[in-house]
Amino acid sequence: MSFKTKWLREICECEDTAIENLGVRNTRLLKNRLADIKAASSKYQISVGDPQIINVDNQALFSITLENDIKVLFIANHNTNPRKKDGELDWNKISRLKVISIGGKNDA
Repeated sequence: MSFKTKWLREICECEDTAIENLGVRNTRLLKNRLADIKAASSKYQISVGDPQIINVDNQALFSITLENDIKVLFIANHNTNPRKKDGELDWNKISRLKVISIGGKNDA
């Protein structure tokens, strides 16, 4: 997993920073969801956090939701992302993700 900004990496990897920015409950949920994602062989195996594939500005994003509608957004992050015959991302084969936003924030 990679991160769009240093701030996002800090939120995801440092519990104190996450608690300061997201609160205790959302920090626990974030930690659990990230562990779920790392353990899953396919993003479709994630069953909690209302996982969705959404399109924003013609870009496919993977989204999970924490408490109070705080969303964590990811993009596929392969050198060459796996695609289906129709050109859409093949999320069953995506194994590398980049966190691009948490709750609409992506910078410190």
